Amino acid sequence: MTDENLLGLSELFESVSRKLKNYGRKKLKPGETVLNPNEGQGKLLLILRETGNISQKDLIVKAAISSQCASTHLGKLETSGLIIRKHDPTDKRAVNIYLTERGKALEFQSEGTDDAFSCLTEKERDAFRDYLGRIETNIDNLLRNISR
Repeated sequence: MTDENLLGLSELFESVSRKLKNYGRKKLKPGETVLNPNEGQGKLLLILRETGNISQKDLIVKAAISSQCASTHLGKLETSGLIIRKHDPTDKRAVNIYLTERGKALEFQSEGTDDAFSCLTEKERDAFRDYLGRIETNIDNLLRNISR
């Protein structure tokens, strides 16, 4: 029996996730920056990439983070030249967030590690994607039930 067989599904998933993240880091060339779309600044940048631009309030809701955490991340992203913040012309209290050209050009870690899944056929990758989507939806529902 291998070590993986001793682990539950959650532990195995965590182990694979850590190894995939480590693989992505080791593939980087010196000075190259790649962000994880599931963490911190990378998560915000991915949402911005998907939406084009978004109000800071909506970004906080979509990312499920506190306004303090968002302000910290957005400040760093703005200082790095990856985003710009502009007041909404229709509501001066609202702030809209936009990706700069530099922000749009960033590569996310998942885009550099797809070859880790080359051991799966296209049909298996599609099924795996479906399984992960179902698990993610289930976890979201479980979290909503806990919050009530």
